[in-house]
Amino acid sequence: MTKRRKLHRLISPGGMLCILIITLLLVFAFPLHARAATIVVNTTGDVRAEDGQCSLSEAIIAANTDTASGVTPGESSAGSGSDVIALGAQTYTLTIGGVSEDSGLTGDLDVTTNLTINGAGLAQTIIDGGGLDQVIEVMHNVNLSLNGLSIQNDFGGFSGGISNEGLLTLSGVSVSNNDGIGIGSAHDWANRPLYPAVDLINSIVAGNTSTGIHSFNTTLVLDQSIVDGNQDGGIFASESVTIVDSTISENSSSSTGGGIAIINGYSDVIVRSTINGNTATGDGGGIYFWGFTVWEKTTSF
Repeated sequence: MTKRRKLHRLISPGGMLCILIITLLLVFAFPLHARAATIVVNTTGDVRAEDGQCSLSEAIIAANTDTASGVTPGESSAGSGSDVIALGAQTYTLTIGGVSEDSGLTGDLDVTTNLTINGAGLAQTIIDGGGLDQVIEVMHNVNLSLNGLSIQNDFGGFSGGISNEGLLTLSGVSVSNNDGIGIGSAHDWANRPLYPAVDLINSIVAGNTSTGIHSFNTTLVLDQSIVDGNQDGGIFASESVTIVDSTISENSSSSTGGGIAIINGYSDVIVRSTINGNTATGDGGGIYFWGFTVWEKTTSF
């Protein structure tokens, strides 16, 4: 008697039914995750129409909605899960005006789902806001990773370059020359249960006409990064701040904390970093602390 026939005799019809039920329960208890899509942007234009091209705006909308931008060849494919958008060594300028809209149809690039955007390098790939709106807005509890690109030329105001309510990671990124705050991250106590976070790795925040990084009730980490030449302070922060192997220089403030202003920071660490050439009309040209702050430093001034 073959092994297969022996096995059939050992397992009764009732046993086979039990195995089937257990298998179905396991499938539904541990569903397969949607496979992420890689969406390649093939035009620098800010087009949001079915024209056989995939713009950056269309790629982000496709990722947000898991829907293709059209059926014509060349359009953005549908997103699926935590998607990746690939950009070339070009400048992508936003041109469709409109503010206070969070679906990405006008103005800035609204990110409502977990997403990675990869460029060819911070000097090669540029996302230009066209002076219309914020450049990128990250919604609450959303992970956005930016790699190898630059963000510039917002319209001014709070959170001009990047507005963050989620988990923002920048690696090899420049957020510079914005007409307002470079990176603004804030926590809404009433409506948002999770704290946002901003991590900068080998990145630059420079030449913004307001604060370089405004981090309110946000966990902020700088690693091998530069904050330089911002006009209303380099960093304003509350909550946790960690700065490692970084430089905060040549920032100015019309009030306090030209380089860094920390308000009620519960855990602040500055290690192997340089803070110099910063100025303020009030206290703390280099660093200003207010309220309860736990500080550990190994740095130079």
